[in-house]
Amino acid sequence: MKEERVEDRVTPESKTAGSNRAQWRSLEELAGSAEFQEHAATEFPDYFTEQLDLPAAENAALSRRSFLGVMGASLALTGLAGCQRPLAKILPYSKLPEDLLPGVPQSYATVFPFRGMGEGILVTSNEGRPTKIEGNPDHPASLGATHGYTQASILQLYDPDRSQFPTEGNASRTWDEFNAWLTPKLTTLRGEGGRGLAFVSLPTASPSVRAKRAEVMAAFPNARWVDYEPVNRDNAIQGSRLAFGRPMRQQLALDQADVIVSLDSDFLFIEPNSVRHARDYARRRQVTPQQASMNRLYMVETAFSITGSMADHRLRVAPSQVAEVARALAFSLSANHHTNLGGQTWAQVKLSDTVLAFVERMAHDLSEHRGRGVVLVGLNQPPEVHALAMVINHALGSVGTVVRYTAEPYPGQQRDNIVALAQAIDHNEVNFLVILGGNPAYDAPADIDFTARMRKVPDIVCLSLYRDETAEKGNWHLPETHYLEAWGDAEAWDGTRSIQQPLIAPMYQAKSEIELLSLFLGRAADSHALVQEYYGREWGLPSSSRWDHALNDGFLPTTTFAEIAGAPDMNGVAGAWSRRTAPAANGIEVLFRPDYSVWDGRYANNSWMQ
Repeated sequence: MKEERVEDRVTPESKTAGSNRAQWRSLEELAGSAEFQEHAATEFPDYFTEQLDLPAAENAALSRRSFLGVMGASLALTGLAGCQRPLAKILPYSKLPEDLLPGVPQSYATVFPFRGMGEGILVTSNEGRPTKIEGNPDHPASLGATHGYTQASILQLYDPDRSQFPTEGNASRTWDEFNAWLTPKLTTLRGEGGRGLAFVSLPTASPSVRAKRAEVMAAFPNARWVDYEPVNRDNAIQGSRLAFGRPMRQQLALDQADVIVSLDSDFLFIEPNSVRHARDYARRRQVTPQQASMNRLYMVETAFSITGSMADHRLRVAPSQVAEVARALAFSLSANHHTNLGGQTWAQVKLSDTVLAFVERMAHDLSEHRGRGVVLVGLNQPPEVHALAMVINHALGSVGTVVRYTAEPYPGQQRDNIVALAQAIDHNEVNFLVILGGNPAYDAPADIDFTARMRKVPDIVCLSLYRDETAEKGNWHLPETHYLEAWGDAEAWDGTRSIQQPLIAPMYQAKSEIELLSLFLGRAADSHALVQEYYGREWGLPSSSRWDHALNDGFLPTTTFAEIAGAPDMNGVAGAWSRRTAPAANGIEVLFRPDYSVWDGRYANNSWMQ
């Protein structure tokens, strides 16, 4: 059998047998751009022939077997650090740690920060390299489960497209050079109390980061701070203000619910705390000798969702009709099922007979399971719908069993805040903008054209994992550490606090948000020292025993938010509905929802989520 040689393999220049057409593997290869030629030349090591120590003539006719042997070893080593060879190298141990045995994986408890909350996880590490994520079975927010974003987040750690060093414009820089640029500007800002300084950040679940933010704002009292991400809870928070007069957070115990009415609420995936909700919901779908019946789920929605796919009864309506279904449900409960909604007479809604029959079935089921039924509302629905659901849950006696309320730690209205910042930029009130982790040039509301406004700001510093649309517009782009590379902490939806411990040292010249904020206070410190310093103040010293237990268990017990009692203002909610503008009878309705794969775009570079 003739041995195939490397030069015998098909190349773009070769012709298919019996054909004049060249073969190529991508549009870039067909175009033959300089960028592709450079990539093709460096995709695989070009020095392997030097390592074989073969005569030049033999190297020129390298066998297929030798080629595959060398490249197999090269790819095996490359795979430890990602799909391509990174600039920073992951080196082997010079001295093997005591508790590490080659080939025996180890698991560490940490926390995944996402959407302003933390999810307790266990990360498997092989020879010091994180390789797999699972839920922490002891953590109340996960109970051993995860969602897809958590699983895929480990791929970002090894993503070769991550930012690897600071840049000023398109020029490579070091952190020392950035600090030298920053120091005189901070001196000027301190003299003016921070006037002209503004921060834009993602909502954080980290108590230590919130404390450091407070220190920064105390040092620069005239500065602005804006929390913003496109998928937010503005409507739910405003709805709790309508119902209770202050922002409240709804905590659910769906394992106690016999009947669930979901008004556009994808609580099994998109809504906050979805991992815990999915576990509790699934527990009630199991029929056992101790549990003879299942729960029942009604879904009213526009777009087909994961929760809708699990519903026992599903009704499809236009986006604007979800609110009308909520009002029809209030009418049916008060008029037909003796449910006291504050003495208000809810007007009968003009809907189709099919929709009204569906609403009547929901109302009957809720009234038959008082104290064990709940009405949930999706993030896209207006504040009045959220407030009305809170009134209904209270009237059904479900507060205290299925529903309880805690204080809302992030009471701001994120869209209003980013709009106010854009207006401040227009009035030349911002000359130093710091963007921490977000991408407002891509995902800020289109009507404020945040990209155009960024051009009016003289100095912009962006901290992020990638050189994204926002980083491209800034003066300085600073690489951010992955959460598996930095120390931190995070609170779950119910307030349970966890320590974020890294599993690997930063592979690139990156810093976390708390480290960058410390630079604004004139102090260079690593994340471990800053987080331990915070908990040293919180717990009092010495606190090493409590710290060690938190690392081992993955969370701190007895740190949940305190429950708040109170009755909703039913008359106030009814008044808000009376002022509500009726939806247009005709026209096209557009519904914006986060994507199940890439969320708000932040996972667009993650191949697992594609």
